[in-house]
Amino acid sequence: MRLHAHAGEELDAVLETLPVSSVWGIGRRLESSLKLLGVESVLRLKRANFRRIRDGLGITMQRTVQELNGEPWLELEEAAPIAKKVISSRSIWAKGGEPAGATGSHQLSCC
Repeated sequence: MRLHAHAGEELDAVLETLPVSSVWGIGRRLESSLKLLGVESVLRLKRANFRRIRDGLGITMQRTVQELNGEPWLELEEAAPIAKKVISSRSIWAKGGEPAGATGSHQLSCC
């Protein structure tokens, strides 16, 4: 248990040195808004009151704070499945079922 507390202290020391803009999804505008709230480092963001963050900056920012505190908000089962699409195009075919530009002696083959 003591080792875990020590690792947390080391992590906090690193987070204190990182600017809040180093968090994925925080750009210049959001960084400015966070600075107005006194949040300039990732550690300050981690320790921020997530309800206050939600009220001022929205639910997505609240979830970011929760994630920094080790509370996942999106379970793997909730993630949308990757859509597989099949795209077909007939743009290479000319009228009559022949490839565009094909002459009697040329054939289009695949695989």
